[in-house]
Amino acid sequence: MRVELLAAEDVRIDEGNVPSCDGLSFRSKGRRLLVLGAPRALTLATMGVLPVVRGRLLVQGRDASTAVKEGRLAGAAVAIRKDKSLLSIGVAGLRGDFRVGDAVRVLAPDGSEIGRGLARLSAADAVRVAGRKDAREEEAVLVHRDELVVW
Repeated sequence: MRVELLAAEDVRIDEGNVPSCDGLSFRSKGRRLLVLGAPRALTLATMGVLPVVRGRLLVQGRDASTAVKEGRLAGAAVAIRKDKSLLSIGVAGLRGDFRVGDAVRVLAPDGSEIGRGLARLSAADAVRVAGRKDAREEEAVLVHRDELVVW
């Protein structure tokens, strides 16, 4: 049985005291998911930064806050702190438009900036391979450790 990457069941997420998502329900199919126009609150709740007020938000079959605590979303953040490159499998999402060689910010699952590096792929190519472990070798490294500063 395949576990869904992301699922929501009648989710309500508030930013402050203001509802940002209310009544959101969906189930992902496949290994990758792109939610266009997703409210910022959904992204933050998926990373465990904002609590889910009502309903259930599941990441890889587990409650979003549990997935973060278990390190399911933090593997890349831990790896780059151990002098490893940022690989496509460790990328949960991308924002902005960038080209090969542009400086990019690297964010932890909680949204905090943990480093900067030079992109080895353009944004369009990075979106295509993000989260995939079957990316071709030349596409697997998004930011090489020699071109990455971590703090």
